[in-house]
Amino acid sequence: QLIGAGPQPRVIDLSGVPNEVAGISSAVIARTLFNLKVWETSEEREKDPVLLVCEEAHRYVPNRGEAQYEAAQESIRRISKEGRKYGVGVLLVSQRPSEVEATVLSQCNSWIVLRLTNDADRNQVKAILPDSMSGLTRMLSGLRRREAIFVGQAATLPSRIIIRDLLPE
Repeated sequence: QLIGAGPQPRVIDLSGVPNEVAGISSAVIARTLFNLKVWETSEEREKDPVLLVCEEAHRYVPNRGEAQYEAAQESIRRISKEGRKYGVGVLLVSQRPSEVEATVLSQCNSWIVLRLTNDADRNQVKAILPDSMSGLTRMLSGLRRREAIFVGQAATLPSRIIIRDLLPE
């Protein structure tokens, strides 16, 4: 039910689940997806790649050792390090990058960073960016609504972008 034919994307909403259960649930989902892709042939992987989106990533891969998230941290860390060769990617979404585990963040090769006013969050982003781009972090607290910095392998050049409204249809 997680991958294969049928409507895409598949959303598993863990927002109302208690922390003790959300950690284990997200670990089982991540580990299952990874293991399924490991056992597929390279043709199957190319035909049906998977992107695991972790909304509120600081909840599932926190930078502090919380027992209820140990399994989730391990699973998502493994996908972030090894998943690309098996057709599994991870997209981390967080308003608090300073609270997301540094090992996982260091594996992210593209960033869309919206306004950040917290010094710890800006410093975390600065630490991940190449030295030549560290000046971009100075403008993070002054970005307008829907304005972002786009950097990394997916960006031809580091750019300041506007995210358009998504039409209802």
